[in-house]
Formats: sequence, C-alpha cells, structure tokens
Amino acid sequence: MKKRFIVTSFSRYALLALLNKARRIIACLSGNVNFSTPTPSLEDVTAGADAFDAALALPNSKEATARRAQCRGKLTDLLNDLAEYVQEASKGDVTVMLSSGFDINKVRSKVGPLQQPVNFKVVAKTGQCVKARVKAVYGACSYSFEYALVADKEQGNWQTCLSSKSFTTISGLQKGAEYAFRVAAIGADAVLTYSDVVTSVIL
Repeated sequence: MKKRFIVTSFSRYALLALLNKARRIIACLSGNVNFSTPTPSLEDVTAGADAFDAALALPNSKEATARRAQCRGKLTDLLNDLAEYVQEASKGDVTVMLSSGFDINKVRSKVGPLQQPVNFKVVAKTGQCVKARVKAVYGACSYSFEYALVADKEQGNWQTCLSSKSFTTISGLQKGAEYAFRVAAIGADAVLTYSDVVTSVIL
C-alpha cells in the first residue's frame, strides 16, 4: 500500500490562496485532540499569517513586493515545519491527517473520489448541540462533519468533527446562533466532495 503523506508544495499557491490555506490549517488544528502540541505553535503560525496578510494589504511598490516575498517565505517555512509535526503525530492515519487541513498525496483507487453525500440532515437539540446524519456513501471509511457560524463560513472558518459512522452529535455550540453544516465522506482517494450546506439555529 502506498504511503500517505502531507503535501507541502506551497509554491503552487497564489498569494491569497496561500493565506486562506494557512488560515484553514490553523482553524482545523485549533482544539484538534489529535494534535495537542503543534510545533511550531499555532500562535507563531497565526502571527506569520497575520504578517503576510498585512503585507498583502500594502500599496504596490518595490518595497511592498519585497515585504510580501519575505513574509511568504517565513509563512511557508512555518507551514512546512508544522506539516512535519502533523505527519509524525498522525502516524499514517489518513483520517487524522485530513483533519489537520493539510492536503495529502493521492493514491490510485478503484473507487476513485467518493460521491457527494446526499440526504444530509441536522436537527438542533437542547443543550447547545445538534444531531447530524447523512446517507451512507459507498467506499467511505469515515465522515468529516464540518460546521461554522453562518457569518464566518465564507472566510473558511469551518470546524471539523470526524466520525466513523454516517451520523454524529456536535456539541458546544453557541445558544441562539445560526450555524452552517456540511459533510464529506472520507475514503482511499484524498479528494473530498462536500454535501449541500444546511443551516440551523442552536436551541
């Protein structure tokens, strides 16, 4: 079986795409029980992302271009170091690696990319939690249930709840807030296809 590993070719990203990818990784690792001691720290990576973000906002000039290149290089170094930590901490578990927000290498699969999950339903329950369920997808070994405040989802601030079943309970949500939810089936192929987004107000 081909070894699965974190893909670190960040040079392929455009400027804003790299920043969004870094933010996505930070969000996925924040509070992720699989990665309790990130190295470098998420605070350092966030600082690197913030510096890069500030550099992108500078008016175009030779100095701004140099500053962007410098900040991009530092952020890339931080992400590469963080990828090494994730690779080691995940111990080859594909589901754990995917929960980090990093991309992983692709392998040939007879099944190929899994189908888009359908019949995704979310029911709010008392106690600031929801019950999420989706029709089982052929070839799936687990499911990545994701959620975000409706106001934040466009910024890619999705939180991940992994489940070996096609259903789960997501707790610790803000009472009275409206959340968006989606789910993707995880299989041998690294490509994730998400369900339609559904929303719910937390009781």
